[in-house]
Amino acid sequence: MKITNLCSLIILVAFMGCQNSADSGSPTDMSVGKGGSMARFTISGDHLYALTGNNIRIFDIANPVQPVDVNTKTIGSGVETIFAYKNKLFFGTTTGMLIYDNSSKTDPQFISSVFHFTACDPVVVEDTIAYVTIRTGTGCWRGWNQLLVVNIANISMPQTVATYDLVNPHGLGIDRGKLFVCDGAAGLKVFDATNPLNLIQKASYPNIHAFDVIPLNNLLVMTGDDGIYQYNYTNIDSVKFVSKIAVGL
Repeated sequence: MKITNLCSLIILVAFMGCQNSADSGSPTDMSVGKGGSMARFTISGDHLYALTGNNIRIFDIANPVQPVDVNTKTIGSGVETIFAYKNKLFFGTTTGMLIYDNSSKTDPQFISSVFHFTACDPVVVEDTIAYVTIRTGTGCWRGWNQLLVVNIANISMPQTVATYDLVNPHGLGIDRGKLFVCDGAAGLKVFDATNPLNLIQKASYPNIHAFDVIPLNNLLVMTGDDGIYQYNYTNIDSVKFVSKIAVGL
Protein backbone atom coordinates (compact mmCIF):
# COMPACT_ATOMS: atom_id res chain seq x y z
CA MET A 1 0.00 0.00 0.00
CA LYS A 2 1.38 3.42 -0.93
CA ILE A 3 0.55 6.26 1.40
CA THR A 4 0.72 9.57 -0.40
CA ASN A 5 -0.31 12.17 2.17
CA LEU A 6 -0.94 12.84 5.83
CA CYS A 7 -4.72 12.48 5.49
CA SER A 8 -4.25 8.96 4.14
CA LEU A 9 -1.94 8.22 7.04
CA ILE A 10 -4.47 9.40 9.61
CA ILE A 11 -7.25 7.38 7.95
CA LEU A 12 -5.05 4.27 7.88
CA VAL A 13 -4.11 4.57 11.54
CA ALA A 14 -7.73 5.29 12.49
CA PHE A 15 -8.73 2.10 10.67
CA MET A 16 -5.98 0.18 12.48
CA GLY A 17 -6.91 1.84 15.75
CA CYS A 18 -10.20 0.27 16.84
CA GLN A 19 -10.01 -0.68 20.48
CA ASN A 20 -11.86 -3.43 22.29
CA SER A 21 -12.34 -2.24 25.85
CA ALA A 22 -12.65 -5.81 27.06
CA ASP A 23 -9.02 -6.28 26.05
CA SER A 24 -7.74 -3.00 27.47
CA GLY A 25 -6.66 -4.49 30.75
CA SER A 26 -5.08 -7.52 29.09
CA PRO A 27 -3.67 -6.73 25.66
CA THR A 28 -3.00 -10.28 24.56
CA ASP A 29 -6.15 -10.78 22.50
CA MET A 30 -5.85 -8.55 19.46
CA SER A 31 -8.82 -9.83 17.46
CA VAL A 32 -10.14 -6.26 17.40
CA GLY A 33 -7.12 -4.08 18.07
CA LYS A 34 -6.20 -1.10 20.17
CA GLY A 35 -6.91 2.54 19.48
CA GLY A 36 -4.90 5.71 19.72
CA SER A 37 -5.81 8.55 22.07
CA MET A 38 -6.82 10.86 19.20
CA ALA A 39 -9.38 8.40 17.85
CA ARG A 40 -12.97 9.49 17.24
CA PHE A 41 -14.33 5.96 17.32
CA THR A 42 -13.78 2.86 19.42
CA ILE A 43 -15.11 -0.67 19.91
CA SER A 44 -16.36 -2.15 23.17
CA GLY A 45 -17.65 -5.71 23.08
CA ASP A 46 -19.97 -6.08 20.09
CA HIS A 47 -20.56 -2.35 19.69
CA LEU A 48 -18.89 0.43 17.74
CA TYR A 49 -18.99 4.01 19.06
CA ALA A 50 -18.40 6.90 16.67
CA LEU A 51 -18.28 10.61 17.47
CA THR A 52 -20.18 12.88 15.12
CA GLY A 53 -20.64 16.52 16.03
CA ASN A 54 -22.04 16.72 19.56
CA ASN A 55 -23.29 13.13 19.43
CA ILE A 56 -22.07 9.58 19.68
CA ARG A 57 -23.56 7.01 17.31
CA ILE A 58 -23.70 3.42 18.52
CA PHE A 59 -23.68 0.43 16.18
CA ASP A 60 -24.23 -3.23 16.96
CA ILE A 61 -21.46 -5.07 15.09
CA ALA A 62 -22.15 -8.61 16.32
CA ASN A 63 -22.41 -9.33 12.60
CA PRO A 64 -19.57 -7.16 11.23
CA VAL A 65 -20.82 -7.32 7.64
CA GLN A 66 -24.23 -6.01 8.68
CA PRO A 67 -23.76 -3.37 11.38
CA VAL A 68 -26.98 -2.07 12.94
CA ASP A 69 -27.40 1.58 13.96
CA VAL A 70 -28.95 1.18 17.44
CA ASN A 71 -28.71 4.60 19.12
CA THR A 72 -27.54 8.20 18.88
CA LYS A 73 -26.76 9.95 22.14
CA THR A 74 -25.92 13.61 22.74
CA ILE A 75 -22.66 14.08 24.63
CA GLY A 76 -22.21 17.84 24.33
CA SER A 77 -20.21 20.44 22.46
CA GLY A 78 -16.46 20.26 22.04
CA VAL A 79 -16.15 16.47 22.21
CA GLU A 80 -12.98 15.48 20.36
CA THR A 81 -11.82 12.00 21.34
CA ILE A 82 -13.11 8.75 22.83
CA PHE A 83 -11.27 6.05 24.76
CA ALA A 84 -12.84 2.81 26.04
CA TYR A 85 -11.50 1.11 29.15
CA LYS A 86 -13.26 -1.87 30.70
CA ASN A 87 -16.92 -0.80 31.15
CA LYS A 88 -16.26 2.92 30.89
CA LEU A 89 -16.04 5.46 28.06
CA PHE A 90 -13.73 8.45 28.48
CA PHE A 91 -14.40 11.48 26.28
CA GLY A 92 -11.82 14.19 25.72
CA THR A 93 -13.38 17.60 25.14
CA THR A 94 -12.12 21.15 24.73
CA THR A 95 -13.10 21.89 28.33
CA GLY A 96 -12.43 18.62 30.16
CA MET A 97 -12.76 14.86 30.42
CA LEU A 98 -16.18 13.18 30.63
CA ILE A 99 -16.64 9.68 32.07
CA TYR A 100 -19.58 7.45 31.10
CA ASP A 101 -20.66 4.07 32.43
CA ASN A 102 -20.87 1.70 29.48
CA SER A 103 -22.38 -1.32 31.24
CA SER A 104 -25.36 -0.89 28.93
CA LYS A 105 -23.61 -1.00 25.59
CA THR A 106 -26.44 0.74 23.75
CA ASP A 107 -27.06 3.54 26.26
CA PRO A 108 -23.95 4.86 28.08
CA GLN A 109 -24.71 6.93 31.18
CA PHE A 110 -22.83 10.00 32.44
CA ILE A 111 -20.90 9.47 35.69
CA SER A 112 -18.57 12.40 36.25
CA SER A 113 -16.22 14.95 34.71
CA VAL A 114 -13.00 16.88 35.21
CA PHE A 115 -12.79 20.38 33.78
CA HIS A 116 -9.79 22.47 32.73
CA PHE A 117 -8.97 25.59 30.75
CA THR A 118 -10.16 25.50 27.13
CA ALA A 119 -7.69 23.31 25.24
CA CYS A 120 -7.53 20.24 23.00
CA ASP A 121 -7.81 17.11 25.11
CA PRO A 122 -7.05 13.42 24.34
CA VAL A 123 -7.12 10.88 27.21
CA VAL A 124 -5.87 7.36 27.99
CA VAL A 125 -6.48 5.21 31.07
CA GLU A 126 -4.69 2.48 32.99
CA ASP A 127 -5.95 1.02 36.26
CA THR A 128 -7.09 3.94 38.45
CA ILE A 129 -5.22 6.70 36.60
CA ALA A 130 -6.25 8.72 33.55
CA TYR A 131 -3.64 10.69 31.62
CA VAL A 132 -4.83 13.76 29.74
CA THR A 133 -2.89 16.14 27.53
CA ILE A 134 -4.10 19.67 26.96
CA ARG A 135 -2.62 22.00 24.38
CA THR A 136 -2.97 25.24 22.53
CA GLY A 137 -3.04 25.41 18.75
CA THR A 138 -5.46 25.21 15.83
CA GLY A 139 -8.99 25.11 17.18
CA CYS A 140 -7.60 25.22 20.73
CA TRP A 141 -6.19 28.72 20.86
CA ARG A 142 -6.51 29.14 24.61
CA GLY A 143 -5.35 26.98 27.50
CA TRP A 144 -2.08 25.40 28.54
CA ASN A 145 0.39 22.82 27.24
CA GLN A 146 0.34 20.21 29.97
CA LEU A 147 0.00 16.57 30.89
CA LEU A 148 -2.63 16.05 33.59
CA VAL A 149 -2.70 13.01 35.88
CA VAL A 150 -6.22 12.25 37.12
CA ASN A 151 -7.02 9.79 39.90
CA ILE A 152 -10.21 7.90 39.00
CA ALA A 153 -10.18 5.40 41.88
CA ASN A 154 -13.45 7.03 42.91
CA ILE A 155 -15.02 7.17 39.47
CA SER A 156 -17.72 9.55 40.69
CA MET A 157 -15.18 12.08 41.98
CA PRO A 158 -12.12 12.12 39.69
CA GLN A 159 -9.32 14.38 40.90
CA THR A 160 -6.36 15.92 39.10
CA VAL A 161 -3.39 14.91 41.26
CA ALA A 162 -0.42 16.09 39.17
CA THR A 163 0.43 18.30 36.20
CA TYR A 164 3.52 18.36 34.00
CA ASP A 165 4.42 21.20 31.64
CA LEU A 166 5.13 20.23 28.04
CA VAL A 167 5.70 22.04 24.74
CA ASN A 168 2.57 21.20 22.68
CA PRO A 169 1.34 17.70 23.60
CA HIS A 170 -0.95 15.77 21.28
CA GLY A 171 -1.68 12.04 21.53
CA LEU A 172 -0.43 9.71 24.25
CA GLY A 173 -0.41 6.05 25.22
CA ILE A 174 0.12 3.97 28.35
CA ASP A 175 1.15 0.32 28.71
CA ARG A 176 2.00 -1.28 32.04
CA GLY A 177 3.49 1.82 33.59
CA LYS A 178 5.21 3.02 30.43
CA LEU A 179 3.86 6.34 29.20
CA PHE A 180 4.41 7.74 25.72
CA VAL A 181 3.58 11.37 24.91
CA CYS A 182 3.61 12.98 21.46
CA ASP A 183 4.80 16.50 22.23
CA GLY A 184 4.18 17.96 18.78
CA ALA A 185 7.25 19.58 17.27
CA ALA A 186 9.20 18.65 20.42
CA GLY A 187 8.89 15.00 19.39
CA LEU A 188 8.14 11.75 21.18
CA LYS A 189 8.80 11.50 24.92
CA VAL A 190 8.94 8.30 26.96
CA PHE A 191 8.24 8.23 30.70
CA ASP A 192 8.43 5.72 33.51
CA ALA A 193 4.94 6.11 35.02
CA THR A 194 5.34 3.53 37.78
CA ASN A 195 4.65 6.43 40.13
CA PRO A 196 2.24 8.77 38.30
CA LEU A 197 2.98 11.51 40.83
CA ASN A 198 6.63 11.45 39.85
CA LEU A 199 6.99 10.70 36.14
CA ILE A 200 10.58 10.03 35.08
CA GLN A 201 11.51 10.85 31.48
CA LYS A 202 13.50 7.99 29.97
CA ALA A 203 13.87 9.01 26.33
CA SER A 204 13.18 11.82 23.90
CA TYR A 205 13.07 11.91 20.09
CA PRO A 206 13.06 15.67 19.33
CA ASN A 207 13.55 15.46 15.56
CA ILE A 208 10.08 14.06 14.89
CA HIS A 209 6.80 16.00 14.81
CA ALA A 210 4.78 13.44 16.79
CA PHE A 211 0.97 13.17 16.54
CA ASP A 212 -0.33 9.98 18.21
CA VAL A 213 0.82 6.59 19.51
CA ILE A 214 -0.50 3.07 20.03
CA PRO A 215 1.61 1.03 22.51
CA LEU A 216 0.97 -2.70 22.62
CA ASN A 217 3.02 -5.64 23.83
CA ASN A 218 6.33 -3.74 23.67
CA LEU A 219 5.75 -2.39 20.15
CA LEU A 220 4.94 1.29 19.79
CA VAL A 221 3.27 2.55 16.62
CA MET A 222 3.61 6.32 16.28
CA THR A 223 2.28 8.71 13.66
CA GLY A 224 4.35 11.72 12.73
CA ASP A 225 3.94 14.39 10.08
CA ASP A 226 6.11 12.38 7.69
CA GLY A 227 5.16 8.78 8.35
CA ILE A 228 4.37 5.87 10.66
CA TYR A 229 7.15 4.90 13.06
CA GLN A 230 7.63 1.74 15.11
CA TYR A 231 9.70 1.37 18.28
CA ASN A 232 10.44 -1.57 20.55
CA TYR A 233 10.07 -0.60 24.21
CA THR A 234 10.81 -3.94 25.86
CA ASN A 235 13.49 -2.08 27.82
CA ILE A 236 12.22 1.39 28.69
CA ASP A 237 15.81 2.47 29.35
CA SER A 238 16.73 1.60 25.78
CA VAL A 239 13.81 2.15 23.41
CA LYS A 240 14.85 0.98 19.95
CA PHE A 241 13.75 2.26 16.54
CA VAL A 242 12.29 -0.55 14.41
CA SER A 243 10.93 0.89 11.17
CA LYS A 244 9.28 3.77 9.34
CA ILE A 245 6.72 4.03 6.56
CA ALA A 246 7.37 7.34 4.85
CA VAL A 247 4.58 9.67 3.80
CA GLY A 248 4.82 11.96 0.78
CA LEU A 249 3.47 15.37 1.82
